[in-house]
Amino acid sequence: MFGYGGHIPSLYSMSVQTLVDLNHFEVTYVQNLPDIVKEDVLNLALRNGKAQKCISNFLHPNIKNLHINESTISNDDLHNISRCKKIRSLQMNPPTQHQYNHCSLALKQLFTSLPQLVKLHVQRNQGVTDDVLAALTTHCPLLQELDVSGCHTLSDRSAVSLATLHNLQSANLSSTSIGDESLLAMADGVCSQTLTEVILNNCVNITDKSLNVLINKCCNLSILACGNCPKVSGDNHLGPGSDLGKNKKKQVTWTFYF
Repeated sequence: MFGYGGHIPSLYSMSVQTLVDLNHFEVTYVQNLPDIVKEDVLNLALRNGKAQKCISNFLHPNIKNLHINESTISNDDLHNISRCKKIRSLQMNPPTQHQYNHCSLALKQLFTSLPQLVKLHVQRNQGVTDDVLAALTTHCPLLQELDVSGCHTLSDRSAVSLATLHNLQSANLSSTSIGDESLLAMADGVCSQTLTEVILNNCVNITDKSLNVLINKCCNLSILACGNCPKVSGDNHLGPGSDLGKNKKKQVTWTFYF
């Protein structure tokens, strides 16, 4: 069965492509496919703009990476995803200029069920509240990368929760309602020892004061972005001998207001 001189992968790819072309996404058909085939069919279908409404049909207990951006994701889908305990990377971002509005209870149940989660992207989802993020940080201690940009309901209480994460390396908190209290909490939390990237674009409540503390205490921080933050001048960070210079940041961007 494996002696066809390299033709097996191409035949397999053709078979997956055929399944996608035929729109064979019904649960009665998909459930009989091997797990790896389910994943390949789903990924190809999503790339081709198909199967956005059939996410749950392709789930299986051993799935580790689930990237379902721009899909139609219901609260029932979230419930089904919560049964996939081995997920390490989860991306659920809506189409550009759109938002998700999932039930906070469904999101909380989801995040309390994914103990191996390392990477999470949930942009522009109004169901992501402070309580949801608290559940996430409590039950997902391995989390390294988090993108909750555009989740407008998140406040300072959220970042206080993030500060407790021992493995957090990248946090995108853009277009949320966090302020100085958040950055001070993160600077004093255990995450300050692991953070390498913090994105704070369009965070209108943060100021130079908290950024200075963050820069000073997050010794491994190499990327900091705070564009369109009207209370941030940058004056205290860019001068000779500043904390920014001492820590040798690799990439720093912000917007100046005059």
